[in-house]
Amino acid sequence: MSFKGIPNRFHSLMNRFLKFFLTLLLLCVLCPPAALCSDAPAGEPDRLAEDFVTAYLLVFAPGDAMYSQVGHACYRMRCPYYDLDYCFSYESEDVTQRVLRFLAGDLKMGMVALPTDTFLSSYITDNRPYIQYELRLPPEVETELWRVLDEKVAEGMNIPYDYVNNGCALATMRCLQSAVRAADSRLVFRADSAMGYLADHTMREILHHSMPDTWSREFVSFISGEHFNPKYDTRPPLAERLVIPRDLAIALQHATVGDMSQTVISPDAVVAENRYPRSAFPPMAAALAVLAIALANIYFRNRYIDWLLLIVQSALGLLLIYLVFFSSLPATRWNILLIPFNPLPLICWRWRQLWAKPYLVLIVLWVALMVFYPHMIVSWEHIILAIAIAVICFEQVVKSK
Repeated sequence: MSFKGIPNRFHSLMNRFLKFFLTLLLLCVLCPPAALCSDAPAGEPDRLAEDFVTAYLLVFAPGDAMYSQVGHACYRMRCPYYDLDYCFSYESEDVTQRVLRFLAGDLKMGMVALPTDTFLSSYITDNRPYIQYELRLPPEVETELWRVLDEKVAEGMNIPYDYVNNGCALATMRCLQSAVRAADSRLVFRADSAMGYLADHTMREILHHSMPDTWSREFVSFISGEHFNPKYDTRPPLAERLVIPRDLAIALQHATVGDMSQTVISPDAVVAENRYPRSAFPPMAAALAVLAIALANIYFRNRYIDWLLLIVQSALGLLLIYLVFFSSLPATRWNILLIPFNPLPLICWRWRQLWAKPYLVLIVLWVALMVFYPHMIVSWEHIILAIAIAVICFEQVVKSK
């Protein structure tokens, strides 16, 4: 038996094994075993399938902060195929950390996208419940809506904060309209008496009846000028009259896309009612207390009380002057409250014998005008405070005699 050919045969077997091993290794690199065993569907998904994208409208209850008094609206978008679940929401920079920028009108806002669990956690922490409405949209509109929202996120936080012309309800509706147009369709609102009050009331009235906190309502009413008042006599599209998130849900209960028979939100869906909790010390009680102090001081004639009341008047006046003449904050144009609320009485206190009587006459005329010919900017709390200022002027007139 000869052993001369054994080394050659061994060498040949080793070459074949190495070739097999390298081929197997190359296949593993190009096509991993995990992919071969994956249950994921092969090929491109059907993006026009009914369940490829699901869109929801989330409407949140009002919060305790003044800027969240009307609630909030945003979109939730889900794509089970790619295991995506995000909330797209218009948010502003933190108002509590940038109060001066807010008053100057320099605050910015923009669309942000967060995982749904992360986004909802903050509202759960603040004890703000929400209602989720599934939007009954054609698949192509849902896909376009996601694209529009992604584009808004890419634009960043560079939109001037405008709670009048670009609030969350209006901005959310405009995104839907853009998606519908991109899908070569249209959003049609049915004529319905349920939305008639939007045409019959001003933006100020709608906000006033939707903010649960009375002090927040009074503050917004005080700083907002006549830009809040014009009624919608020109009858713009319903989508441009939405101010409150819950109104957005109601509007979509009366809207259809294209020739679809079903509305975007089911008419049977529950819409939260506005809440009106009673404040422990409402603004009217505060105004009456100020008037009572001013009347009592006619007897006590304590100049420090006069100064205290005039300091409050001046602080309110300086705020109005800044908003009207220097700020670019929306809805802060000319404000008739500048007549009773201005810093001139305190600045000119040294010459009160000269201005007390003329200013008293001016305030009395202003109060009479507001009582008999009410102005929508002016509330009874404002009138009572103006009367308190008139009482201080009357006290100075009596002292000068």
